[in-house]
Amino acid sequence: MDWMNYLTPSLGATGLLAAVVIMILTGRLLPRASVADRLAEKDKQIETWRAAYERAQEVQDTQREHITALLEATRTTTQVIRALPAAAGLNERNARAELAEAEGE
Repeated sequence: MDWMNYLTPSLGATGLLAAVVIMILTGRLLPRASVADRLAEKDKQIETWRAAYERAQEVQDTQREHITALLEATRTTTQVIRALPAAAGLNERNARAELAEAEGE
């Protein structure tokens, strides 16, 4: 379909030219080179954000591993601290009195 034959009767050649000029000046119609430059810039931004996202995922995985290791160490420490009175032969009721006597000796 020939667009000039379709648009020329309603707008006229001068009106069509004026419409194109107005579209260029208002930024609604861009040259191909400008569009290609903008697309290339957006592609670079996308790659930058993708790399940042992947790096953040790696950091989160490392943090998750460290937290798991620390949790295991905390559980072990808690069990050791709870077992100390039993290992020392102290019960909970007389623990303070027996410790005081042991220190006094």
